[in-house]
Amino acid sequence: MSRGLDEHRHLLSDRARLAALQRAVLTVVRPGDVVVDLASGTGILGLMACRAGASRVYSIDDGGIIDVARALARANGCADRMTFVMGHSADVELPERADVLIADQIGYFGFEAGLLELYSDARRRLLNPCGRMMPERVHLMVGLVESEDVRDRIAFWSGQAAGFDLSPGTEIAAN
Repeated sequence: MSRGLDEHRHLLSDRARLAALQRAVLTVVRPGDVVVDLASGTGILGLMACRAGASRVYSIDDGGIIDVARALARANGCADRMTFVMGHSADVELPERADVLIADQIGYFGFEAGLLELYSDARRRLLNPCGRMMPERVHLMVGLVESEDVRDRIAFWSGQAAGFDLSPGTEIAAN
């Protein structure tokens, strides 16, 4: 099994995550809406949008997983309402603006890997002025954690290897 497909298997196996996504999609998508599924992967959010009554879903992804999404749409009776667009959303032009932009590519903290720029661009170019987004916002919550294992991995860099000072790696390891 390819690494990418295995990653999606892992995501689709998380029942709590899928239930939360389903609730969110049912909250934001209304019957007749045009929806953009940004970085759609397997298209699971697009399928959920169809179930919620979307009239059209533009499923955008720049990876080969879009072929799996297309097959899943056929298998689940949604192919007539889903249009699959191979490419990065920043390079995509759609024939119409969407009522809803959905995505679940928030990463670990909601702002890494250019996600804010990606969402901002999609909102500006692909979404109606009064359109809705899912997620609409990201709440970042952090807590202090103490881990001997992590501490030891960082402390390693304060020592030497073969008589060479490794201390310049300490700051990098800690961040």
